[in-house]
Amino acid sequence: MFALTVSHQTPPTLDFLEIAAPKCPRGGAVVKMTACGLCGSDVDKLLHRTPASGTVLGHEAVGILEEIDPHVSLQTGFKQNQRVVVAHHVPCGQCRFCRGGSESMCDAFKGSNFTPGGWAQQFALTPEHLCHTTFAIPEKVTDFAAHAVEPLACVLKAIDKAFALLPQTENALVIGLGFVGLLATQALQARSVQTAGVDLLPSRRAFSTHHGLCAHVGPPEATLPQLSLPEDGADIVFLSVVSQPALNLALERVRNGGMIVLFASPPAVQQVQLDPYPLYFREIQVLSSYSPSLASLQQAAEMIFSGHIQTDVLVTHTMPLAEAMAGLTAYRQGEAIKVVFTAEK
Repeated sequence: MFALTVSHQTPPTLDFLEIAAPKCPRGGAVVKMTACGLCGSDVDKLLHRTPASGTVLGHEAVGILEEIDPHVSLQTGFKQNQRVVVAHHVPCGQCRFCRGGSESMCDAFKGSNFTPGGWAQQFALTPEHLCHTTFAIPEKVTDFAAHAVEPLACVLKAIDKAFALLPQTENALVIGLGFVGLLATQALQARSVQTAGVDLLPSRRAFSTHHGLCAHVGPPEATLPQLSLPEDGADIVFLSVVSQPALNLALERVRNGGMIVLFASPPAVQQVQLDPYPLYFREIQVLSSYSPSLASLQQAAEMIFSGHIQTDVLVTHTMPLAEAMAGLTAYRQGEAIKVVFTAEK
């Protein structure tokens, strides 16, 4: 089979190479990939965190169950040739992190993945994947819509954590209207939160407005009243991108007693600072959230499958795995909201 593999060059590249096909694990399955997204974390790993040469990245994966252990098929209800969307990390459910609501800190969560990865024509699932992070896709739902289950689940977990600490949230500002930001605007609006969004790029602001993905949109310098938010600040500022200007803006736009949600990390080559002085004297909470929980995965699948969150409209660029470098370029230049690779040669 063919897969995209990391090649250590300067700059790093992705090679479309023939590699050994995965074998079906005992109790598991082999999936024929039909769509897999390009995530910002994939780009950061490729450009700044130097994964081992030959690594196959990709985790926002959709495919067809090509082979499945017959005993597991009976237990789980999954069938051969069924379309599924799969999340790549599975927590153990028993350690102190899982018991304490921090499943993404679990060693099993961090150590689990597809074999070899989502950017391959085939990948293998463990029994744990099949039992906990695999969802059958309804016939009416496209692959491009379904691929967003894992990233939407990440967003939903962050929002649920924020609401647990700030249950009277009435309004929010989302900084960054890329793929994650536009998932966040929709998820917040689905909870009846008055939501505004800002982005540096006019093209992204126009995209959001055209598709009705955010009620109020403007450039970063827009005042809160211009965004139909209270003049004294937003209850929650959701950062889908983390940079020094974004952090500074978040501090300016959040109300006293409000919350800043850090949903991303800065690129490995950047350093940012967050002054504790205003956090303390203004009683601003800072919440970070990384990866999904099993509950948020289930919630995300239900919201996408029911049509409550638009995800296929966010897929602006699709291409075969063999043309992945073009997708990477479109992403890095800010031309794409979302890039999704398909398995064709």
